Amino acid sequence: MNHWLSFPSGHTTSFFALAFVLSILVSQRYNRFTNAWLQPTLFVLAALGGYSRIYLSQHFAADVLGGIVIGISITLVCFAIFHRFEEQKWYNYRVFAKK
Repeated sequence: MNHWLSFPSGHTTSFFALAFVLSILVSQRYNRFTNAWLQPTLFVLAALGGYSRIYLSQHFAADVLGGIVIGISITLVCFAIFHRFEEQKWYNYRVFAKK
């Protein structure tokens, strides 16, 4: 069991960041029926992943909660940044222009 240097849970951060990104992308792409079952399923799977870290005695509950907060926060910040630059269409520019 890790007693020191276990905060935050990196696995839980990744689980919730991925679940939140997929949840946002699903909400923009699919209809309400698909969103009604797919989004909660993503977060249940992420929560099970976080619980597994506690169950396997790799992290404490505070570590997992910290991972949840960090994962969701980073996702929100990244989507805010991408949304800001989406108007400039910087991702459509070519790296090497054709001659």
